[in-house]
Amino acid sequence: MSENNDKSNSNQKKDHDSKKILTLVILIATLMITTTGATYAYFAISATATNNITGTAATASLAFQLSNSATTTSGTPSLTAPSSTYASKPMVPQYAYNNSTNVLAKAFTGTSSNKCVDGNGNVICRVYTFTIRNNSTAVAVVNGKIKFTNPTPNLKWALMTNATTVPTITSATDSDIKAASTSETTFVSNLSLTPSGGVTSTSPASGSYKQYWIIFWINETGSSQTDSGTWSATISFTSSNGSGITSTITS
Repeated sequence: MSENNDKSNSNQKKDHDSKKILTLVILIATLMITTTGATYAYFAISATATNNITGTAATASLAFQLSNSATTTSGTPSLTAPSSTYASKPMVPQYAYNNSTNVLAKAFTGTSSNKCVDGNGNVICRVYTFTIRNNSTAVAVVNGKIKFTNPTPNLKWALMTNATTVPTITSATDSDIKAASTSETTFVSNLSLTPSGGVTSTSPASGSYKQYWIIFWINETGSSQTDSGTWSATISFTSSNGSGITSTITS
């Protein structure tokens, strides 16, 4: 009889102790809308006198919207140069840096009608823009990457400072010049985005989106080249839990 009482008291003690354990549950919510992903929600936690813990997700649907401007919902990066007159033409090789000159920057100067076009009417570069936007009601931290399919041997790219400024390239091997690779290359790390106000918002909050411009060109080698064919680049953003969104650029 005493042994049964001891077991009963032991069970009651374990049950009492278990009520003292506070558990924080992290919820990951995913909503797929065209090309969307997910990130961690932040929680408001409250504890009662009986040690019950409650958590409320900051939003019912966490999503990133890849678009070509802060107020649109297009998932396709848009071509900003060359103009529509030359957009369908293939690229020809072009130096990024030659004779102590940032040739790539020079190629991008001028009016909107002749950016990335040489004096013979050849297309020498292509510039695409896209915007990553946090459409949730929680802060998100993301990484941006790019990888290529069927890149030509001398295909290069560089992240532009803004819509009109090519990186300050000071040599043919400048670190801003990136080789097109079939492996993912990170172009932004730990980008923090505040909530935008929802997926239908046409006036997203400041800090909830970031616009990028990438310039592509076939690097001139000064000798016979075999660059030909169509290439594509996949832009992806992933959240801290590894899920994310992608969009593709095709030459």
